[in-house]
Amino acid sequence: MRYSLDQLETLVTVVECGSFSAASRRLGRAQSAVSTAIANLEIDLGVTIFDRSGHKPALTPQGESIVQEARNTIEACDRLGKLAGRLAEGVESRVTLAADDLIPEDVATAVLGHFGNHWPDVELEVLMGALGDVGEMVSTGRADLGYVVPLHALPVTAPARFVGNVRFLPVAAPSHPLAGRGSLTKEEVSRHRQIIVSSRSGERVLDERVALRPWWCDGNSAIQTLVRNGTGWAFLPEHAMREDLEDRRLVPLDFAFHPKPHSVPAYIMWTTARHLGPAARWLCDSFAQALSSR
Repeated sequence: MRYSLDQLETLVTVVECGSFSAASRRLGRAQSAVSTAIANLEIDLGVTIFDRSGHKPALTPQGESIVQEARNTIEACDRLGKLAGRLAEGVESRVTLAADDLIPEDVATAVLGHFGNHWPDVELEVLMGALGDVGEMVSTGRADLGYVVPLHALPVTAPARFVGNVRFLPVAAPSHPLAGRGSLTKEEVSRHRQIIVSSRSGERVLDERVALRPWWCDGNSAIQTLVRNGTGWAFLPEHAMREDLEDRRLVPLDFAFHPKPHSVPAYIMWTTARHLGPAARWLCDSFAQALSSR
């Protein structure tokens, strides 16, 4: 059984045109050549594709199944050709993105959705981290790109692009003892449980520590859930709390001391462990543009 892609394309063209003669005109071939191609395909497959007893050839039940599979095969070959072309142009087969969970959800959803449409043949791996976790993954080459909100200076081995500031507010649940009280002193606040972000490697935001015996958690979204449930209070990113603040599931706290609401710079980083391909560069530029325009 040896049939060619050309035979399958000829078959589909005959079906779309409705006759051998119309297909021959579209293909720019003699009608006899089209008829021979279909006859040879039937021989190769061992199946009668067309019923030729009428005025025009009509697909047999077996022929209808063959045509559907022929279309699938042509589409698969087309995808293969496009993939080969992209690989030949240097498009990578996979891009790995490391992201702090402080990344705005709407930005991540929009950019990654466009990435999937623009680079359908490129695999995407997303790794989540906090604080120094992201910088470490990018610096070591575990990730191609990273969205990072660093506690300290950025790693010198990874170039970065500033994309804006993340503003943090002290918040608690409305039922929390600190909620609704004005000009809270450090002594008053320190007696209540504070939940602070930490990295998986043990890095901690000590500058924000107020409580005597805080809890530590390696994800801001998990901290937000704990605070919403009244487990403690925390500094959380304003953009991630917008709905909770509007619905009063969380309320800002009024501190009369430092730290008060504050902003931290955010960056897009990229690895120097290897050359970034077109897909990774596109993702880097798209994130930087979307984040900078917020």
